Order: sequence, then C-alpha cells, then structure tokens
Amino acid sequence: MPQVHPAGTTFVPSLGPPPVRVHRGTCYMAGKRHRPVGPDEARRLLADGTCACSHCRPDTALGIAGFTAANRIGLAG
Repeated sequence: MPQVHPAGTTFVPSLGPPPVRVHRGTCYMAGKRHRPVGPDEARRLLADGTCACSHCRPDTALGIAGFTAANRIGLAG
C-alpha cells in the first residue's frame, strides 16, 4: 500500500534508471512505468534533480514549488 500525503495525494516517479519525472498519483501523464512513493521520497527525488511534471505539479503539492537542483546548488539566476 503506498504512503499517502495528508491531502490524500500519492506520488509516482516515472521509472527509468534513474527515475525520470515525479508525478502526482492521479496524473494522466504518469504512463505505465511508475511506482508509488510517499511524500518524503518524492521530496528527496525532486531535491536530487528529478524533474517535476509540469502538468500535475507535485512540487507545488509538496510545498516546494520552483525547487530545482540548480536552485539547490546556487546555479539558478
């Protein structure tokens, strides 16, 4: 059973080696190759540079909108 965010949202990274994009559990763009993860792992994936889906915006749902690896290491303008 996947972990559920308090707002009732699960998060699913699109699989590839490594994960390609993080989606909200209800996103129509998630495709067939994904696995459910909890909010903590979704935050970690986003912090490590995995892209957030621009359609369902899991970063906004997690309260870290606009957070990218470039921002984290100080490369963003």
